[in-house]
Amino acid sequence: MKVICAGKDIVKGIDVSGWQPAIRWDEVKAAGYDFCFVKASEGVSVKDKNFKNYWKDSKAAGMVRGAYHYFHSNIDPVDQANFFLSVVGELDELDTLVIDWEAKATNVSSSQNLENGLEFIYRLEKVTQKKPIIYTGPYYAKDNIASSVVLKEYPLWIAHYQTNCPMVPPQWDEWKFWQYTDSELVRGVGDPLKQTRVDANKFNGSLEDLKKLIKSLSLKKSEEIIVKPEEIIIKPRENEVQKAYDLQDLGKKLADQGLPVLEKAAGQVYIAVKAWLKESAVMSDNKIDDFIAPQLDLLDPIVLPQIDKIDGVVG
Repeated sequence: MKVICAGKDIVKGIDVSGWQPAIRWDEVKAAGYDFCFVKASEGVSVKDKNFKNYWKDSKAAGMVRGAYHYFHSNIDPVDQANFFLSVVGELDELDTLVIDWEAKATNVSSSQNLENGLEFIYRLEKVTQKKPIIYTGPYYAKDNIASSVVLKEYPLWIAHYQTNCPMVPPQWDEWKFWQYTDSELVRGVGDPLKQTRVDANKFNGSLEDLKKLIKSLSLKKSEEIIVKPEEIIIKPRENEVQKAYDLQDLGKKLADQGLPVLEKAAGQVYIAVKAWLKESAVMSDNKIDDFIAPQLDLLDPIVLPQIDKIDGVVG
């Protein structure tokens, strides 16, 4: 893993949840903290008790704000995304969403963890037309999230304490946010007569850079997710089941040819086909992964024009 230090310009911020008893956001802002991440939800049923007030009051104080969801790898990712979105509500231009990706169930592989996390992310993008930020730790990501070039599209918020420069897991080339401690004393957090400690973070750049980054997360027209499960028609052959292409593997091959955006497109189709199969009860759950629709025309118009330019990628 790479070790990357902060640059000359940094912006400080905090992240908070129901564990922090009270926050006077004007004081936090005056103390030199310009952004915040606020826990909104977890799984499909847990709403953070302080989110509504902290979300509203941090904006009133002039903080750049993000809402985060604690992701569970063994709970339906689309259900989690929908629940998260229902808690957060409408987003302003400078608001961001975050997947807190730091826990993996023992019965979930790193590949399945990656697929579920991406399915969660794609749902957020589909609804909000914004890319989320990914929060994780260097060792967790290295050991528990399978490698994919797609992850580089999403800004990394890395958690790494007791170091002058954080490590970056192999799925990313850089970090944008660094949670450097869980025990910062910040004026405005908790009882002013007691020492209340809180998670503290740095953004690698200026405040203007931070605002530019957040605005850049809005999807361009060419990046919009266009595949919907209900738009996919699957017609298996009557007398035989043709083993399908694994569209994620296809995407990786295309990415190896210098076209990383295509892995995301292939991954989206893979997930959409899988969802369609499950929803339409075409197959039992244990057969879904053995049969993913072979029709490469589902990738049109994003992928097919590029496939023709690459020799030896698709037989």
